[in-house]
Amino acid sequence: MASAAIGLLAFRAFKRSRSPIIETKFCCPCGKVKGTIRAKYEDSSRIHCCCTDCRAYTKAVAALGGKVKPLIHDYGEAHLCQVCKSDVTIDEGLEHIKLARKGPSQGMHRYYTGCCSVPLMNTFDFLGFVALYEDHLDEHHKQFHGPSVFCEHEAEKPFDLPIPKASTPRFLWNVLRYMPWRHSGPFDYTLEPLYWGDNKKKN
Repeated sequence: MASAAIGLLAFRAFKRSRSPIIETKFCCPCGKVKGTIRAKYEDSSRIHCCCTDCRAYTKAVAALGGKVKPLIHDYGEAHLCQVCKSDVTIDEGLEHIKLARKGPSQGMHRYYTGCCSVPLMNTFDFLGFVALYEDHLDEHHKQFHGPSVFCEHEAEKPFDLPIPKASTPRFLWNVLRYMPWRHSGPFDYTLEPLYWGDNKKKN
């Protein structure tokens, strides 16, 4: 068993060493927040997440501005691109990025734009990955790995698209591989958060 695990890790490491780097730009609807992702194909995952928290969060943030529709697609899912935190840079508008959490010390660290009220990216302060909303990315993001479905059982209606479920081994591999970069990237965890679970802002 141990030798099989070591062999799998070695194979994954070899694939990653030969993996191409893909660059994609992102921009919020009003154009004030702009950034870049430069990630290896093997370090990326495109995920269609159907969890109830993603749906509730995107609707709560959209309600702040009232001009941009929630980033929820045909089956009640959010389209996310997951990469290592160190692969993300903010080129313009860092001052417009705000923090949201479900409640005090509860849930993911979710970042949105204060300028036009759209969800931007989701992460945890103790892990090394971040998921960005594909709606803001340019066409190059389609070169990343995927898509796959996460939490299909919580979709608003059954999927009838030929999209596989997310691979647990791949997800766990990426979580472990990202870990050394958990403190990287343009993420301020000390910002005063919007508590979207009860729609109240911390004072």
